[in-house]
Amino acid sequence: MRPGGANRCGNRTRTPGSGRYLVADAWHIGFVDAISGRGLLGQVEGRNAASGAEWLSAQPAYWRERVRHVAIDLCSTFRAAVHRALPHAAGSWTAFISCNSPSATSPTCAAVSPGSSTAAGPARATASTPSAKSRAANKEDLTEDQHILLTVELDHMGTYGRQIHAAWKAKELLRDLLGLAVSRTHLTPDHSAISAARHRFHAHIADHARLPELVTLAETVEQ
Repeated sequence: MRPGGANRCGNRTRTPGSGRYLVADAWHIGFVDAISGRGLLGQVEGRNAASGAEWLSAQPAYWRERVRHVAIDLCSTFRAAVHRALPHAAGSWTAFISCNSPSATSPTCAAVSPGSSTAAGPARATASTPSAKSRAANKEDLTEDQHILLTVELDHMGTYGRQIHAAWKAKELLRDLLGLAVSRTHLTPDHSAISAARHRFHAHIADHARLPELVTLAETVEQ
């Protein structure tokens, strides 16, 4: 089970008698089944711990007792909701790569981890660990020591940590490629530089083809 990220929605309500629409709350929290593929389990309006905890607490007791692991974004709101409604469940950080750059000088990249939940095992990262903070950052925001610490800590986490590191590197290689766009450089695209950056990105994906999320990302980039 995974409480999904709070998403902005066009949720509008009509004011009785006026014919006008008002935005009730543009943020919703989605709950999805991350294991069996059942998809969206529920969605609640709001972006706070109370709304998330209320939905979880409203589920049957037997359902809540069976939830052992919860994958969430690096968000205190979700942590609070899970701790309140599912105190017995182990938490982990979600698996996704997201590059979104509507106006920034470089893409804003979200927390990165590969497909399998990192909940299992005592070495899982928490929001307070240096590796968790570093892997949510872009490479230019890290000092040399922080980059080394990121690599060492993720390697010590074993398979899951190495998968996270591979995903983080893929995110950075994609940012390098996106950074060559004319909208960022304000120069005529250097096709040789674009080709080289694209090759580095796809070569990295090929080296980690066992991670389906990275393969899907590469296919999306190609499209």
